[in-house]
Amino acid sequence: MGEAPQEGGAFEGRAHLVIPLAYERILRGREGEVLFLLGNEAFARGALEGGVSVAATYPGTPSSEIGEVLFELAEAAGMYFEYSTNEKVAVEVAYAAATSGLRSLAFMKHVGLNVAMDSFISAVLMGVEGGMAVISADDPSAHSSQNEQDNRTYSLLTGVPMLEPSDPQEAKDMLVDALRMSEEHGVPFLIRSVTRVSHMRAPVRLGPLAEIRPPGSGEFRGGPGSHVPVPPRNLKWHEELLAKLSSLVPVSERSGWNRVEGSGDLGIVTSGAAYNYVHDVVSEQGIEAEILKLGMTNPLPRSLIASFLDRHDVVYVFEEVDPFLERGIREIAQMEGIDVEIRGKLSGHVPWA
Repeated sequence: MGEAPQEGGAFEGRAHLVIPLAYERILRGREGEVLFLLGNEAFARGALEGGVSVAATYPGTPSSEIGEVLFELAEAAGMYFEYSTNEKVAVEVAYAAATSGLRSLAFMKHVGLNVAMDSFISAVLMGVEGGMAVISADDPSAHSSQNEQDNRTYSLLTGVPMLEPSDPQEAKDMLVDALRMSEEHGVPFLIRSVTRVSHMRAPVRLGPLAEIRPPGSGEFRGGPGSHVPVPPRNLKWHEELLAKLSSLVPVSERSGWNRVEGSGDLGIVTSGAAYNYVHDVVSEQGIEAEILKLGMTNPLPRSLIASFLDRHDVVYVFEEVDPFLERGIREIAQMEGIDVEIRGKLSGHVPWA
């Protein structure tokens, strides 16, 4: 994707559009400029930097502000945006664009992914030509939802690669990265946000705007039945999906989203918003600990985790909501024969809610 002109150029001919002042800098902010953004506003900027041509959503807290921003900016940016009939339709609209070689985005609150799951599973299985990302805004503690389900589990059910941002800067940058990796590996990406990331406000350093391809410029090259998941084609796709996930393991191992911080005998593994709580407590209490922060959580960086576990006698796992990471870490420890005490929700050392 080429870099778009920051003024004029990509927006030429659309200067007449009235854009709320609060969103003006999200649309036209220059590379290197720092804005004070909500996590959801940062996601919207990430869609612009990632070259999203088509975006669709069914609104619901804590994801709603992404749509509010894109609703105001899409026309000026040359992007197609819609409020879909429901989340299933939103995923289908985004997938149609991605199968035509365009970059696309669907986003919704966590329970909305339940509605979209029939289409989402097939989209992951069949793969994409253009980059496609789906943002699930989870709601730990159910601040505005009927439950606090942890949609990371869907990454194992569907086989979709997954990223977990911890702050607005990562929200923007991870979306850009997810779109790139999705296009390179031919599979949609899931981004799991949570309320305390989507509604956090923090400084965000902007990257370059991408040249957004016109929504009508995509080309569907499949023939009749090319995207109909029936035997024996679906079995072949399943093999291909497993191969794609295997090819992403070394990507996860090298990813800057997975990193080790600090030093100490105590080991801590964490991800998402929980990382912020861990960072605050360790800093404020002067605790000497080595922290493994995981941002790409499917597939997990198995070698990085094994090496980390091997350096410690005791490792705590802090995450929201389910023991998703803890289960994966315990599996790695068992398979690698690592003698380490893992303390988390499953062991009773960390509360479930």
